[in-house]
Amino acid sequence: MRRTFVRSLLVGSVALGCNKVDDPGKRPDSGIDDGGPGAPIVDKLRVGQIDKVDLLFVIDNSPSMADKQGLLAQRVPELIARLTDATLESKGTPDVHIGVITSSLGSHGTSACERAITNKSNDDRAHLLPRASEARGFGWKVTSPTATPVRATCPFPIEASPLTWVFDPERDPGARFVGSDGAQVLQVGASCVIQSVGEVGCGYEETWEALYHFLVDPPPYAKADVKCTFGPGGDDCSGDVVMAGTDTELLAQRAAFLRPDSFVAIVLLSDENDASLRPVGKNWIPWATSPMARGWEACDAVPDDVEPDGADLLAAKGCFSCLQDPKDANCGRPWAKDKLNNDADGRSLRGFHQVQRFGFNFLWSRDRYVNAFKNVTVPGSDGKLGQNPLYAGGFRDPSLVLVTAIFGAPKGLLHDASGAPKALSAADWEKLTSPDLAKRDPT
Repeated sequence: MRRTFVRSLLVGSVALGCNKVDDPGKRPDSGIDDGGPGAPIVDKLRVGQIDKVDLLFVIDNSPSMADKQGLLAQRVPELIARLTDATLESKGTPDVHIGVITSSLGSHGTSACERAITNKSNDDRAHLLPRASEARGFGWKVTSPTATPVRATCPFPIEASPLTWVFDPERDPGARFVGSDGAQVLQVGASCVIQSVGEVGCGYEETWEALYHFLVDPPPYAKADVKCTFGPGGDDCSGDVVMAGTDTELLAQRAAFLRPDSFVAIVLLSDENDASLRPVGKNWIPWATSPMARGWEACDAVPDDVEPDGADLLAAKGCFSCLQDPKDANCGRPWAKDKLNNDADGRSLRGFHQVQRFGFNFLWSRDRYVNAFKNVTVPGSDGKLGQNPLYAGGFRDPSLVLVTAIFGAPKGLLHDASGAPKALSAADWEKLTSPDLAKRDPT
């Protein structure tokens, strides 16, 4: 990798307020001592010469996200300016692909986020944006890598495809943007697409699964739904979630975006818990049922990092759903509520502490996404192993994949008494990330 590119990418990440999240402590593969859970994490990227960058943004489009999307749209031109700055080293400037997808994968046949009932952005199917005729009227650009972004009119209708740029048109005659002038148009175009995300998507954010569906899933399904009848009293659903077909449109978009020998950078933006539902069996229940059945009392003590695919590990801990067996005393205890809280069991938070509250896990395991960035073969949503598109052809290894998350946290945990940002101690990180819910900050 050329030094110019490394510096450009890291400067862009800092400007966006990103942090790479990993396990604390010394890792033998990098030889770097991270200094414990309160220290910043730095990895050496073990790469050779890099001349291509594929940059994917995965953006939460649920309500309350417009301000965060706007800030990202304003800052991303700085990152693009660094990546495309030919004055640093013209021969080392990488070719760039940029794609934007959202967190909305619908509600799998239930009415909660049904595309036809509410709006089409409730199920973006992990397809590239913008949606038809939805590019916003302005974006942002910078005239140099150190300049302040300024508003600019979106220069063209942008179709749902990767935004592609090269410094030298001979390297890719099909690239849409070329040279220094094209780099500024790319800044505005990417900013416009990010602003087209909007905040009227599904409130059950499948941020991680949208990423997996677009970039990794060997045979991404076309549909994954349960049969439901919608009525004024709620959903009447029966049977299991059934996956059907292969999304060939998505595969074509993936092929246009992802090159076999590029550096892949992924940026996620969200302000809520991930709710990446595993679309099998009766996992539709949390999206269609209100109120939810409780879990047994023993479920309260299950650590938050226990994510069994089946019920065996929970059963060993004495944790069952009252749907399975209502004999536990907890099953007769109503959800606490008051006059201002009719949503007693937190319908909008069904992905939060589901084992502790409901006695079963209906989400994909975190291991699914950890393995997605390091394994050559991965399970498809159909349960069958297939080749990981990230590593197809053998040109890329995990050192060429960077995952960056911009996630929210309670302000009081990140600032001191005066309101100024503070350096986080090990105790602060425990409040944010500990699997022991007794140590986690309740807010």
